[in-house]
Amino acid sequence: MKFHTAASNDSSRLALNIMPLIDVIFILLIFFAVRTSFNDSSELDVDLPQAATAEAKQENAVVRVIITANNSIYVNGMPTMASELNEQLKQEYEKAQNASVVIEADKATQHGVVVSVIDAARSAGFESFAIATDKP
Repeated sequence: MKFHTAASNDSSRLALNIMPLIDVIFILLIFFAVRTSFNDSSELDVDLPQAATAEAKQENAVVRVIITANNSIYVNGMPTMASELNEQLKQEYEKAQNASVVIEADKATQHGVVVSVIDAARSAGFESFAIATDKP
């Protein structure tokens, strides 16, 4: 007859079942993915200047360039360095050559920054521009 001691029995059966842990982590991952809100470029803090003659226009293809009060530049919601602006606008032009460039510049933005954005867009090939404003 062969007898097993208690110590040898416990070590041979000792195993950690991680399947329930993986299930819980997967459910948490799904929960946080569904509950996450993604930042939209419209949530940037931009105080547009007011214009009494402002009118709403709908364009099919639009490249949005947002310039904040601290002169940060965003092209279609993606932060862009001033040195990379030409290349980013060239890439956008290749995607949609008949698109219009809409510049949403904070009213505290320096005029030179807006002019440099327009110059970069023209050198990329864009021909149609608009400057976003608010009605008073």
